[in-house]
Amino acid sequence: MITFNRIQLSLLLVLLIVIASCKSSKDNSLFEDGILIEIYDLIEPELLDIIENVLETPIHRGDNPPNVEGVYLMSPYLLHRTNVPVDAGRVNPGQRYADLHIRLSKQDRRAYRVQFDTVHHSIGESPSHGPDSFVIGNENQFTVFGFLERRAGESTIKTLYVFSGILEQDGISSPHTALLMLDNDGASQVIPNNTGRSFVHGNNKALTSNWPIQPQKVSTDDENISTHYGSSTRAYFPD
Repeated sequence: MITFNRIQLSLLLVLLIVIASCKSSKDNSLFEDGILIEIYDLIEPELLDIIENVLETPIHRGDNPPNVEGVYLMSPYLLHRTNVPVDAGRVNPGQRYADLHIRLSKQDRRAYRVQFDTVHHSIGESPSHGPDSFVIGNENQFTVFGFLERRAGESTIKTLYVFSGILEQDGISSPHTALLMLDNDGASQVIPNNTGRSFVHGNNKALTSNWPIQPQKVSTDDENISTHYGSSTRAYFPD
């Protein structure tokens, strides 16, 4: 009788190991090189190379991202790198751009999904929304891939927004953002397709904040204040 119980126990342990192994294999099949395969389905690998090696924005890989829900303020919001042709000789790393609010909500950690919204509140911009965005990472390090659309005149521009950082109790340390134009739909005065800019926080920490109730237009003659999308270095966003 004792031998029979030991055999049953051994079989049970083997079964549990097999199940755990299958589950692990299934989870690993969702990722390639630490990046969700669904992301590869939406963008070319060359764009990831541009993000990391040209725009010098880190991608925190992994299948165990933290809970990143919250509102974060990038202020001062400084240009880090650019491959936008019109920027050559006109803007330099460290140039200030319009402050940015980032809101992350409705995170589904099993599906690696998150709602990703942004707004340049200080210059009266309307928010951009990315309901079908992704979040990856490990422990307190994360990277969000936000796929956003907005109207620009008669065009619908599609962009990839990357937000990387290290989650802390009062905000995000070492925050980096990068924006690449996926499809400008022929819109004028916006950056060309497959080009972009990356940004950092002037104090290396994006503190938690409140989402602006509504955009507030402020007048400024400062040519160093601008948004991501515009081909000009002046404060500009196409309606």
